[in-house]
Order: sequence, then C-alpha cells, then structure tokens
Amino acid sequence: MIYNISFELASLFFLAIMYINFVTQYSREAKKVKMNRHFKYLIILGFMANFWDVLSAVTISYYQSIPVWANMIINSVYFIFGSAFAYSFVSYVEKTVLKSVNKFLHMFNLCVFVIYEISIVIGIFFGYYVWFDKVLGYQHGPLYLLLFAMPLYFSFCSAVYIFAQRAQMNRRKLVATASYL
Repeated sequence: MIYNISFELASLFFLAIMYINFVTQYSREAKKVKMNRHFKYLIILGFMANFWDVLSAVTISYYQSIPVWANMIINSVYFIFGSAFAYSFVSYVEKTVLKSVNKFLHMFNLCVFVIYEISIVIGIFFGYYVWFDKVLGYQHGPLYLLLFAMPLYFSFCSAVYIFAQRAQMNRRKLVATASYL
C-alpha cells in the first residue's frame, strides 16, 4: 500500500457508531427537527467521503491491476463526496448557528459547489485535476490544488459563521460545532 489508511478506517468505524447512536437514541419526532436531519446528512456524507477515500487509496496503490477508467471514477467520486461533506457542513452551520441566513451567500455557495462538482465530473475525461497511467500511476494534473480549494473555502465560511455568532451560542454548542471543523 502506498497510503496508510488506518486513520480513515478508524474514522469510518467512528462515523458508523455515531450514525447507529443517532438512529437508536432519537425518536421519530426528534429526527424530523431540521437541525437533527442536517446532522444525520453530515454523518452520512462524512462516512461516504471516508469510504471513497479508503477505496481510492487502495485502487491507487494497486493501479497496475485496476483499469485506468475505474481509478479515475473512484478518485473523482472521492473528491465529489469530500466537497459535498464540506458544503453540507456550511449548510448545517447556516441552519443551526445563524439566526437568519443570507440568501445571497447561500446561493453563491450553492453555485460554487455545483460548478465545482461539474468540473470534477468533466475532469474525469480531460485529466486536469488528476490522471492515471499504467506505468506512472496516479499523477497530478495542472489544476490539482484546486481540489482542496473548495473544501478549504467551505471550512473557512463555516469558521466565519461560527466566529460571528459565538456570543449568541452556548459554550457546549460552540465547542461541538467548532471542533467539527
């Protein structure tokens, strides 16, 4: 294996336990609360992002025996779920921390997210983010660093929202939400 996936596997286990706890501890009525629904989606997206991260690490490590197209798709799906998780966290913070959501910023973030996701899908065919070669394996494309720009942008937005509303939040909610970053 080229990558050490121990942390990701532990994270998958932790997120599975968190989801099971969420499902068993909350009643049907509590699951209908908007904040709880968004948190459930956050857990699911985090699990999926970690799952595809582990899968892509394995396929990158054994690239010589995996078709190039499969590696491209698996790696792209990983980046799609990673950015979906980051966007979901911004959405969660908007819905749970902010008293009123700025519609312009919400729509701007949504447009940035959709354009970014489409660019990743298009990148499968053109390799401007990543590409695979049977001899060289996993290679970075000219726009590779942009793959990390969107999750960082969404994390920054979340941090700004939390910082701006810290006075209105109780300590427990502040620590829980900020530690998720």
